[in-house]
Amino acid sequence: MEKYSHWIYDYLIEQDWSSSSARFVNMIGLLIILLIGLGIVDTLIRRILLNQFARISEKTKTKFDDILVQNRVLRNVAHIIPLLIAIAFVPYILLDYPYYEIILEKALKGLSILLAIWIIRGFVHSVRDYLNTKDRYKDKPINSYGQVILIITWIIGILTVFAVVTGIPFFQFITTLGAASAIILLVFRDTIMGFVASIQVSVNDMVHIGDWITFEGHGRFGRKKDQKSGHHQAEKHQISR
Repeated sequence: MEKYSHWIYDYLIEQDWSSSSARFVNMIGLLIILLIGLGIVDTLIRRILLNQFARISEKTKTKFDDILVQNRVLRNVAHIIPLLIAIAFVPYILLDYPYYEIILEKALKGLSILLAIWIIRGFVHSVRDYLNTKDRYKDKPINSYGQVILIITWIIGILTVFAVVTGIPFFQFITTLGAASAIILLVFRDTIMGFVASIQVSVNDMVHIGDWITFEGHGRFGRKKDQKSGHHQAEKHQISR
């Protein structure tokens, strides 16, 4: 591929162009060709994928495939191959500009990670929307499960992007965050404990709409004072939407 990456440069040198100008025009020309090619490939893959998926969905009774299309999962999947092609061809296009090659390559890798996160997000939303159409999951905290999965996915994805940008291996990057994580845990201890407690309540299906919860022995937060007797009484609260 290297011998084909300078064909515009060689032609311009024969036309008595300066070396720096020929290199720059060569890079711009190859970049335009790549962008046009990526646009064509992306359009073809998206149309083929959507058409094939539409044929398959016509033969199935489930609505899950329609929900996948509504959440743009297939459109995002179609972007994978053009993005991989761009990552493969960038080193040859920016062969004469190694500094910008490194920057653009890292940017494309970061974009691929974000694309993977977006595909997972669309799939999780599709599963959530599909389960919400089922009567047996009406009283289940499906939205909470999906939010937990997406939070974990975004955390891993953002850390991976930082690792790619900084050039540090992922596990080494996680290790360097150990001290910072300890400080974060101390500062946001109550918030994290509340978040974990909410997950446990959702996973164990402990509370339902219409249930009564009694707060006892929690001082001003759990009891109310009787105006007549002056004594504290247990306070009840009903769970509602």
